[in-house]
Amino acid sequence: MFLIVLEHLIINGTTFFTNPIGSQTLVANTIIGFAYVGVNCFLLITGFYGIRFTFKKLFSLYLQLAFFEVACWVVFYLLGMATLSTDMVVNILFPISHSGTWFIRCYALLMLMAPLLNAGLDVLNKKQFQYVLLLLTIANIYLGWFWKYPQFNDRGFNIQQCIYLYVIGGYIGRYVDMRSVRAKRYYWLAGYVLLAVFWGILQNVHDNIHIVPHWNGWAYSSPFVILPAICLLLFFSSFSFKSKAINIVAKSSFAVFILHMNHYVGGWLYAYCRRLTSSVVTEVNGELVCSVGEQVFLVIALTAVVYLVFTLMDIPRAWLHNRLFHSPQLSRSSRR
Repeated sequence: MFLIVLEHLIINGTTFFTNPIGSQTLVANTIIGFAYVGVNCFLLITGFYGIRFTFKKLFSLYLQLAFFEVACWVVFYLLGMATLSTDMVVNILFPISHSGTWFIRCYALLMLMAPLLNAGLDVLNKKQFQYVLLLLTIANIYLGWFWKYPQFNDRGFNIQQCIYLYVIGGYIGRYVDMRSVRAKRYYWLAGYVLLAVFWGILQNVHDNIHIVPHWNGWAYSSPFVILPAICLLLFFSSFSFKSKAINIVAKSSFAVFILHMNHYVGGWLYAYCRRLTSSVVTEVNGELVCSVGEQVFLVIALTAVVYLVFTLMDIPRAWLHNRLFHSPQLSRSSRR
């Protein structure tokens, strides 16, 4: 989730791509090579553990989205930066379909489809599972990413990508030998680093020379984005963490995503990031000069601050959630 926020801040909250100075684009592409795996990692982890769907979980997601939609609107309304409108009411009443991001809509649909997906995957033997993965790879990567057919998964911002990564994660969770993964854990880390660097190099070459055939770098369905995400998943799955701090942060990770993609918060955050990174740009002899390293440091530091602040902002929402879903009255009624 940290990588997702970092990626969004670099793309939407800086001028690294819109009005690049010096080596900004080169550095930005290199960083995004490492950060672009975030969404795929999230989906792989979801498939690795599997979604045990209940309508209570879907309702919980709805309430989480609606809570932050209301809270953010109230804050920005009091600051004079939001108005009472029909669009605002629709966003609050239908926060899943009007969340402002494709991922929320697709993730909610993936939750609804999970019982059928799990039932289908559970009856497959290993060879059948591999055959399904082969067919999905042909559809998503060869026809979608490589040939860019829009009726297939050409960019990965859709439910097809969610299903594909969910199935890959499910295969890893069912059939990959974790003892072998632990024995080679740093090979997986090296694979992630090398593939991320390779993505950055190809993207830089494409941006500057446009000679990479069939290149479709800005796509979650790219094998150069999927493979490093798998490597990163395998690397971290080789460890056994026991930390209350990690659990606390993990519980609010989705809230961090919701908040930084909010209609009001996202626009303000990206504008602030642009002002912050532009503050270190100076004019020397009529030319704009900046320290790219300083700008990158500011974006990374802001990402850390955003993550911490949004995690703290999730505390009242989590308290209300626990009061609602773990109250004695609710428990008695659910038993009846």
